[in-house]
Amino acid sequence: MSLSHHERSALERIAVELHGEDPWLASTLTRDGWITSRRRQRIAAVGIFVVGAAMLASGIFIPPSIPAGTFMVSVLGYVVMFGAAVGWCYAPIRRRRLRNGRGSHETCHPDDIG
Repeated sequence: MSLSHHERSALERIAVELHGEDPWLASTLTRDGWITSRRRQRIAAVGIFVVGAAMLASGIFIPPSIPAGTFMVSVLGYVVMFGAAVGWCYAPIRRRRLRNGRGSHETCHPDDIG
């Protein structure tokens, strides 16, 4: 659900006021936001995928004296690659949890404070 023009302008005003009052908090929230977390998850997924591909390819270097060594390393590499692909696909839908354990979609009610 997209925000209306009024809601977007209100959020922009709040962001500007927050940056003016507490620039450290504003930069922390911007740096550690959901988009940055998603980007980190995707970069990690790419790195893990590359490691899995290296495991898959390195299976040919296992000496034949190790029974089923080539097969096991190759299957493990494939499993790692598959896990990384799943992590890549599900990175955008993960939600950040607030410190109090509630989901990011809930808001704080004034009666909850204090």
